[in-house]
Amino acid sequence: MAIIVARKRLGATSSILNVLVDIPIIVPSVALGVSLRFFWKETLTFIPDIWLLIFAHLAITYPYFVRAMSAAVERINVELEEASRTLGAKPLGVFRTILLPLTKYSLFSGAIMVFTRSVSETGATLAVTSLKTAPVVLVDWVKGKVFATPLEIGSGCGFLILFSFIILLVLRFAIRGKRRY
Repeated sequence: MAIIVARKRLGATSSILNVLVDIPIIVPSVALGVSLRFFWKETLTFIPDIWLLIFAHLAITYPYFVRAMSAAVERINVELEEASRTLGAKPLGVFRTILLPLTKYSLFSGAIMVFTRSVSETGATLAVTSLKTAPVVLVDWVKGKVFATPLEIGSGCGFLILFSFIILLVLRFAIRGKRRY
């Protein structure tokens, strides 16, 4: 999708797809979660709840990844791709040898944005499934739905912050000093 949006290969359809990518950013996550629940849980009853949760988080975080990747693809000179095609490269070969190496750091950047957005998601999680993610448990603790002492609430928040910090730190070290795109 990032390539289609960045290269505008489908003309007016690319513009429509570009707008559709942003829909999950505009729509409140609870509304998106409810619609996903009706689409997936009510019509496709055989899908386990964990997959519904994963699909909901992917649907909500998808625009952040597409935006990071499309910005990187826009910066790549189209002539590089055309030159590889004239030398006999197939589309998958062009992607594997040109686009992917030049956009791999944007891939990490998109992963960071997707992770941070997904960790904070509670609305769609509550709307789609009865599974409890860490942020949903913390909300239950704070609202008093489940008894927790202030120490437990603080420890839970601290653990979530520490876990997020470690993940982000690992991703940053993976791309340290190599931020061309």
